[in-house]
Amino acid sequence: MTKVSDSISYYKDLFRKEILPEIMKVVSGEKEEVSSHLHFPIYSMSQVLEKEGFEILNFESNGYQYDHSSDIQYKDQLYVLSGSGYYGATRFYKK
Repeated sequence: MTKVSDSISYYKDLFRKEILPEIMKVVSGEKEEVSSHLHFPIYSMSQVLEKEGFEILNFESNGYQYDHSSDIQYKDQLYVLSGSGYYGATRFYKK
């Protein structure tokens, strides 16, 4: 039986390995946005980003953290992290 903590660690590791490098390309200006069809819990993404020095300024959701949008600051620049659990999409771009 899989523990919840194992599942959370899995998503954090996957986000860190698959999406974070692409997010840093948006930050550096190499890319305009990152879009993924992988399902990532917003809580896991937020923890990884905060550990990397991003500041979550606000968080909006439909009440279930299923569809979400957050303004995020990194080194005086604003970004948006949004996603939909229903459609399985995660998106990060400069605001």
